[in-house]
Amino acid sequence: MMQTTTSLSPEEIRLAKENLEIFARQLGKKVITGRIGEKGKECVFRLPETTVRLVVDLLSETSRGNPVAIMPLKTEFSTQQAANFLNVSRPFFVNLLEKGEIPFRKVGSHRRVRFDDLIRYKKKTDKRSLEALDELVTQAQDLGMGY
Repeated sequence: MMQTTTSLSPEEIRLAKENLEIFARQLGKKVITGRIGEKGKECVFRLPETTVRLVVDLLSETSRGNPVAIMPLKTEFSTQQAANFLNVSRPFFVNLLEKGEIPFRKVGSHRRVRFDDLIRYKKKTDKRSLEALDELVTQAQDLGMGY
């Protein structure tokens, strides 16, 4: 299941900022507890640290007014959805699949790609891009180009 926010009101942004501070102070604790609900009908909740980290990330983005999507890493994308996520054309993406750059499975004649495999590929390509940029900066400095 995917939950998405498309726009945030000023009040939602304010609340995100307010609660970000509260949850951020809890980072590092294995379990946090709190109360939720109306007075007299409150219940106690317990959250593991991994969930608190997720909540902090969510509140951090929403406090800046950024819309957020949450989905399980095992979510499968069509080739078009995956290409859109990577900001490449569908034919380019299909070529990546056929070259074995990203794992996929077939459902009938359709390819399906897991979100976690897309994330892994994106991290790998982002890392390569940063390394190439660092190399260019080093070369420019060696050549005295003022960078």
